[in-house]
Amino acid sequence: MSEPVNAPSTRLVYGLEDKVPLVPALLVSLQQVGAMVVGTITPALILSGILHIKPQDTAYLVSMALIASALGTFLQRCVLAWLALGC
Repeated sequence: MSEPVNAPSTRLVYGLEDKVPLVPALLVSLQQVGAMVVGTITPALILSGILHIKPQDTAYLVSMALIASALGTFLQRCVLAWLALGC
């Protein structure tokens, strides 16, 4: 069977084992970091706004959210990978 004339293409831009060029890889990486930072600090900012917390305490809460996120990423990457390898 042939595809309909107006059907969108389902081909991937890069395959599973393809090497992505440096500039697109950097741009996508920066986009991902930006999305993660926004998702990490938004709950702290919302909570601070609802509770009318002072700006100094809001900055502290945002910092703690980022540190907790970094610690979680580190544990997931290093410790769980170490356990998965059976070391």
